[in-house]
Amino acid sequence: MPHIIFTEDSHEFTRGKLAPGKPCRINFDASRFAAKAPGYIQGHPAYSIKVFGEFLPGHQKIDLTLISETGIQLAPVENLTGTGSMLSGDIAIPAGTAEIVLWVALYDPQGNVYYDSNDGKNYHFRMVNNDITEKNVTVTKPADAPVGELDVAFTTIADVSAIQFNYRIINNRDDGQEKQLPLTATEKDGLTQWSVQAPIPAGAELVYDFEYLVGNNKFKEDNDGKYYSPETALTS
Repeated sequence: MPHIIFTEDSHEFTRGKLAPGKPCRINFDASRFAAKAPGYIQGHPAYSIKVFGEFLPGHQKIDLTLISETGIQLAPVENLTGTGSMLSGDIAIPAGTAEIVLWVALYDPQGNVYYDSNDGKNYHFRMVNNDITEKNVTVTKPADAPVGELDVAFTTIADVSAIQFNYRIINNRDDGQEKQLPLTATEKDGLTQWSVQAPIPAGAELVYDFEYLVGNNKFKEDNDGKYYSPETALTS
């Protein structure tokens, strides 16, 4: 089952691929509310944390109460990356969903309500496998020349308005900085084809992720934190 994870250090990401017609678990670190509601006790029935939102484009509403599966935690395990004591709950993603929009609210015993809503913009999660219909990344390694070529090609639905390709060379300590390549677009048969070519040192090994825009929202895909490796082609 894929997970949407809200970490203590105010990051939000998915693990596993969100898909229409499938379930999804939401994991939320309540420490995100520490500055707003310092008296909060994780799992205590006097406090309630709920996830609200909607599935787009159908606007079906989300109203989910998160629970502590380990009960009341007076000293929750803290972990910035999302593996500490978390609250959780499951949602079923309806067929036809392209995007999930979420925000979170904490209700305390005094009747106060505290929101975690990305400063009112809410949190957006896309069905990446539906947005990116094809992806080809190839590194050409020449036999004798000092320079190879990185060839990137994506096909996406028309709603994707920009793609940025991010890569790092991992077998050269002097060249481990992330590099960004914007992809250029052409339209074909209702889809968008994106591409870019760039020279790279011969023999370079690299890993990559990518970011793309739909509307005003940016979505990052990094293979569940493991990043991607390109295919390799040899030339004589």
